[in-house]
Amino acid sequence: MVPARRASPWLWLEALSLLLSGLLPLLVLLPGGLRRSPAAQARLAPWLLAGLSLHHARLVAPAAGPWSLPAAALAMLSMGGLWLGSAYRPLAAWLAPAPQGRAA
Repeated sequence: MVPARRASPWLWLEALSLLLSGLLPLLVLLPGGLRRSPAAQARLAPWLLAGLSLHHARLVAPAAGPWSLPAAALAMLSMGGLWLGSAYRPLAAWLAPAPQGRAA
């Protein structure tokens, strides 16, 4: 009997994960100009995170069933929203200029 993680759909998911989180960053960051470019790194980051998310899905979903993937995607989006809210709200308050009151 083939273990669930070695079944065909999960194997293809892991191959896509390796492509997005391993090979793509290597090929994009190999040239020196792109490696020093914050814009290129910012464009690469979502693909890297997608590859890592696929890898985590491949680890969890075979044991919990394929219907666990939508719940995992929702959890990942909500955790990302909580992280952005907690990180940028204090940061935005610190970066915003202080309101100038009118002198009477």
